[in-house]
Amino acid sequence: MVRRHLPARTGRPGQLGAGRQLRHSAVDAWLLDRYSSAYASNQYRALQQFFKWLAAEDQLPDPMAGLQPPRVSQKLVPVFTSQELRRLEQACAGRSFAQRRDTAIIAVFTATGIRLSELAGLRCSDAGLWQREITVRGKGGKDRIVKIGHQAARSLDRYIRARSRHAQARRPSCGSEPASGNR
Repeated sequence: MVRRHLPARTGRPGQLGAGRQLRHSAVDAWLLDRYSSAYASNQYRALQQFFKWLAAEDQLPDPMAGLQPPRVSQKLVPVFTSQELRRLEQACAGRSFAQRRDTAIIAVFTATGIRLSELAGLRCSDAGLWQREITVRGKGGKDRIVKIGHQAARSLDRYIRARSRHAQARRPSCGSEPASGNR
């Protein structure tokens, strides 16, 4: 398989050793034209490992030896302004189940900064409202305790009370729409 694809990249049909002609600019151009800098860096490192293995197995020179991985630019994560957060909280205000749920979600996100997957995995039993803390299952299934403020605890309490009166309150995950049979 390598013998088919490598010549096309190096310009020398039928010669696997032609990979020696790879240049940093060619690798960068091929990766960065297609992907973000972070993904390109990961792909570069995968290619680098592959060529190291290929060189060891076939006793060929490593065409990527001495090349540097693409630079990864640091991107700042966009954050909401205080005005945007106020408007979001106002849009969620109300007494319906969905409004209480959405208010609790926004309050927990702003109070803790936990990941969406961590929030989605929360159960009612994970909330210690008197202690103002929630138990969050993070990456790798590791539990950690996250402190929350008064506003987030109050929003969670209101949501949990509204949830207990919901028609599907006994389901592990409780949304505003009935669960479809397609899931």
